[in-house]
Amino acid sequence: MIEEAYQQDIKKGKDLKLELPFVEYIAYRELRLSGFVLKKKEEKGTLEEKVLECGKKPLIRGKLQGIWKRPFFYSWDKKAPKWYEKYWLGQHLSYKRKQGQGTFYDEYESYYLYEKNVIEKVPRPPFYQYYKEWRECGYVVKGAFKFGALFRIYERGTRPTNAQHSLYLLRVLEKKRYKGLEFFSVLRIAESVRKKLILPWERPSPRKPHYALYKGSFLGYLVILYEGENIWLPKLWGYAQYAFERKSPLFLGVVDRDTSLTLFRVSPLKLKQPYLLIERVKY
Repeated sequence: MIEEAYQQDIKKGKDLKLELPFVEYIAYRELRLSGFVLKKKEEKGTLEEKVLECGKKPLIRGKLQGIWKRPFFYSWDKKAPKWYEKYWLGQHLSYKRKQGQGTFYDEYESYYLYEKNVIEKVPRPPFYQYYKEWRECGYVVKGAFKFGALFRIYERGTRPTNAQHSLYLLRVLEKKRYKGLEFFSVLRIAESVRKKLILPWERPSPRKPHYALYKGSFLGYLVILYEGENIWLPKLWGYAQYAFERKSPLFLGVVDRDTSLTLFRVSPLKLKQPYLLIERVKY
């Protein structure tokens, strides 16, 4: 039915009489015009969950002299600049400057040092488990306030003297329901700074997506959304679980108010805990 409407709209130029929602049709039309084929069909792909290698954890021993004044621990200890140079732990001197004295540790780094028995007890920050997981596997984890995320994550072994651009932005979605614009702005974060966005998630019950997506061959499953609708995450991630169980990525086709379509690819990623890797697809 929707294909017939598409052919009528594109080739015959007749008035469009469509019983389906216009959001679905707009996405369908944009993808068809770009060479994609959409089918109500079950397929199985070859996608495997990407499992990241866990490297050596930082070797941090001894006691660190300093003082805690929330949310920072400040140290004048000689060990601090050595750990900064080797593990990019803390911020030595002023940020991106060679001025000032001592080393500051944010609340995540401070609690990490407390767990290493390096400093006295400090409060545990929220979502610390994600910081610890990546740090313990050798990745460098820093703040990402200016990117609208919780953490930016660098490749294992990165040092402040050889730092390249970070690999990932990690964002934690605390709510189950989001307004569309709020949720999709999260997805656009990584695209605007050319980074990959990762979201922690718990695997829900699977839910069948709207379409199977093809371009020559089967690409994955597709869900069509509108920028103004409310997003219920357990439902959305249920679509992802359905696709992953069939070794396929999930594509999110987002229609905006200008009838433009933005396409995102969602695939599974794992370190020790499961994550969703979300990337913009140019078509």
